[in-house]
Amino acid sequence: MKKQKSISQTIVEQPVLNNAIMMEAPHLVIIGSSCRNSGKTTLAAGLIEQLKEKMHVIALKITSIDGRSASCPHGSKGCGACSLSGVQFALTEEICACGEKDTSRLLAAGAEKVFWLRCLKQALFSGFTFFQEQSPHNAVIICESNCLREIVNPAVFIMIDNPAEIFKPSAKRVAALADISIRYPWNENSARRLFKQVEDALTQKNSGASGCCPAPLVT
Repeated sequence: MKKQKSISQTIVEQPVLNNAIMMEAPHLVIIGSSCRNSGKTTLAAGLIEQLKEKMHVIALKITSIDGRSASCPHGSKGCGACSLSGVQFALTEEICACGEKDTSRLLAAGAEKVFWLRCLKQALFSGFTFFQEQSPHNAVIICESNCLREIVNPAVFIMIDNPAEIFKPSAKRVAALADISIRYPWNENSARRLFKQVEDALTQKNSGASGCCPAPLVT
């Protein structure tokens, strides 16, 4: 734990909120996948590299947890990094662009800020709301998650389909909501087309909202 804290800054949790309606998030791009190890971070990093010269980009990785124990949400005993120690959620800002952690890779790709949200599943709405309060209102958010699509309506929801593995339950619940699907592994041309689709969707989604358009970078 000491090693992790030396490269990250933990932000204190807030009270749990009730999500009675679907939250609208026109600056948000959610990347989900049918199973683990299907390239979510690789795709997110590529998208960040595509957008970072044109607009402000924030990245978010979400780990939702069934209980408050230190057990791994992926089904094994785990290392305890996901443990919440009695709180509903915890938001951590990544400050190190070195190393192989997913959050470090997203920062190295060019995101201005990268956060890791660990939360109990019933506290996802509260955790994401708190995250939004830490982010510029006109920045594009690139988020790795399946479960977030159940409570948030983003600008774009991308689903990575890995035919070699069985769909995990969180993917089954939201697969039909995908705006864009891409087969894993993908080639460079497929990724390039996807990045263009996302950029166009962000522009279209926000063009009619006064004051809400993702802010372009000033050079």
